[in-house]
Amino acid sequence: MKLSKMTLLATIALAAATAFSLLGTAAVHAAGGKVTDPNGTAPDRYVYYPGTEELAKDEIRLFACGTGLPAARRSQAATCWLVELGNGDKFLFDIGDGSVERLFGLQIPTAFLDKVFIGHLHGDHFGGIGALYVAGGIAGRFSPLRIWGPSGSTPELGTKAAIDHMEKMYAWDLAGRLGQTDVRGFATEVTEFDYKKAQVVYEENGVKITAFPATMRSMAQSATGWTGTGCRLFSPATPTRTSGSWSRPRTRTSWFMNASSPSRTLSRSTG
Repeated sequence: MKLSKMTLLATIALAAATAFSLLGTAAVHAAGGKVTDPNGTAPDRYVYYPGTEELAKDEIRLFACGTGLPAARRSQAATCWLVELGNGDKFLFDIGDGSVERLFGLQIPTAFLDKVFIGHLHGDHFGGIGALYVAGGIAGRFSPLRIWGPSGSTPELGTKAAIDHMEKMYAWDLAGRLGQTDVRGFATEVTEFDYKKAQVVYEENGVKITAFPATMRSMAQSATGWTGTGCRLFSPATPTRTSGSWSRPRTRTSWFMNASSPSRTLSRSTG
């Protein structure tokens, strides 16, 4: 039996759609857990898919969206941690190069990604802020991007100056969208804190975030730690050596978050 070209194409398309649907269903319900029988199945899911794991009110979910160095690569973005709380709050701690791709891969609406805490102003710790600023501005964030970061030894070395220059860099981008895009999201709200002392920098909705200074040398020994009532996040930088000895350590910011006494933490990694 001969099939017309259109009929043949329609048949192929239907078969492809059916196969894709079956594969998609299998992926969504992928199983995990310990398998002891070579012909058995895994009883529980351990694979995480965005939007498939509801957080309880007393839980925190931590994503390692980036754990790499300045030279971001396809399999590992620069530093970025996403903290999701059971009360609906979401916080970004550092947003290094390549990490925004990981964030968007989690399918979180940009309107919810509006709070960024920058530990220090190395590119691998805030190089992705421009991508989040622009993408959020055109994809549903209709309020300012809120940014917390350290001051500098002089005003031009602080977070406010850095973000001000970033906005100026995107002036052409913003001007080209006027009249066709709701540009309310093309704005920032910067809170700059004294990098030399520990202080509470955020306290809203039952969440308290404290910034405290830490040197590169001490931070090189730590990554992320947990307490019974919150989490401690570091903004690490590799210490420098001079002639085989440590040079004078430079100050960086670390964070402590207290979030309504969570009882369980869930960790995930995207790169």
